[in-house]
Amino acid sequence: MMAGEKGTKEKREERPPRLTVEILDKRIILTSTGFGLVAALAWNDAIKLLL
Repeated sequence: MMAGEKGTKEKREERPPRLTVEILDKRIILTSTGFGLVAALAWNDAIKLLL
């Protein structure tokens, strides 16, 4: 392996592709929203039981 190829490969490993970062960001947002919805529904049921 040539020195130039190794340097290029190391740079690629340092920073993930932009698309991967965007997909990860969207998954985090959707997961957080899903947990928030489940928590809201649980509180709704708990309040209904108290009334």
